[in-house]
Amino acid sequence: MHRIIFSYLPGACVFLLLAVSLWFRVWKLGSVPGLNGDEAWFGNEMLYALRGEPFLWRTPHGNPLNPFWCLPLWALHTVFQPSFVLLRSLAVVSGCLALLVNFWLCKATYDKTTAWISTVLLAVLPVNIAYSRFATDPAQTLLVTLPLIYLPLWALREPHRARRLLGWCFVCVPIALWVHTTNAFGLMWLALVLVYPAWGRLKTKLSSQRRALPRGQSAKSRIAAIGTLSLAFLLVLLWALG
Repeated sequence: MHRIIFSYLPGACVFLLLAVSLWFRVWKLGSVPGLNGDEAWFGNEMLYALRGEPFLWRTPHGNPLNPFWCLPLWALHTVFQPSFVLLRSLAVVSGCLALLVNFWLCKATYDKTTAWISTVLLAVLPVNIAYSRFATDPAQTLLVTLPLIYLPLWALREPHRARRLLGWCFVCVPIALWVHTTNAFGLMWLALVLVYPAWGRLKTKLSSQRRALPRGQSAKSRIAAIGTLSLAFLLVLLWALG
């Protein structure tokens, strides 16, 4: 009996955490928190477009409208009456879809256990719950940046599929940037794929050169390198403090 309970306990805990995180995403969606100006702006512009009236193609910050947010929002208003819940429903769907995408990509990149752990962590993170309740296009940030994170890592683990995976990654780059310009930080993972193999070759080359040096000279080279890095760090620290 105890063995059966303990065998089902992890799955029950995962289910409970996911259920609670989903409940927090939809609880009093139409009133908590109160509607802010950015949310109302998107809703109003899509209502203008639905009525055939002039609407803005850029946000007040000058960014072009995110079609992956605005077109579904426009389509929802063609079927349902305007409401706060309808306005925020797209954020809820985007947040939940991000969890499914994370599970699939993490499982493909690593394994099923890692996928469950990372998905549950993303599900219960307060910032992800909050963005699943705000009707603004940054609510899709997690959804569109996950491919930028996982696809390069997947390519590193399976070099024979790197060309196809990186091709899909480059397809996702303009989508992520269109959703929000701050998603450019996700491009660091592409840089990782480009730099890591070169760093591996450089490390191999330096190791072979170090083995070719006499033991005393090799030790002196390490001491010189450590001293140079320490001096550089000290200069940067003094500059920052000054």
